[in-house]
Amino acid sequence: DAQVYLRESEEAVVRMSDLMEALFPVLMTLLSGAGAYQSVHDNMENQYAERTGLAYVEAKLHHYDRMDAVRVESFADTTALALYEQIDGKTYKTLIYCHDGYLKELFFEDGLVFQPADGQNVLEAEALIFNWKQPHLLQIICESDNVFAQRRRGDAVCIDEKPRNQLCF
Repeated sequence: DAQVYLRESEEAVVRMSDLMEALFPVLMTLLSGAGAYQSVHDNMENQYAERTGLAYVEAKLHHYDRMDAVRVESFADTTALALYEQIDGKTYKTLIYCHDGYLKELFFEDGLVFQPADGQNVLEAEALIFNWKQPHLLQIICESDNVFAQRRRGDAVCIDEKPRNQLCF
């Protein structure tokens, strides 16, 4: 009885060892494929966030299509795109900025005071920077992506510094 049990135990260990040898390459292939998939997935999500953030800003800029309606202003410890409009004789301001990992929007009557945390989260973004490079050339930087836009009354003209990433309005 003891010899039969010992022989069966040895055979079970050998079968288990053979099974492990057969499954190890399969397991390693699955794990390396999962790592590659995660890397591609993360890269696509980052590109989506950049493109979506830029598309959002572009749509806002098209809505405020007057030169005097668009400004770049300091807002607490960040830079914000300030979009002005008149509603029933009162001036309202929309601020677009990045704070605590989010692209945010804040709409309020001009003259009131708010903090960056008061804005509505639009989407996740690491950085959103606005700079007037020339009187009619607004540089918009979202994460690692540069977008250049030129404003001119009555028509749209693009600067072709980076043709694939232009905003024209």
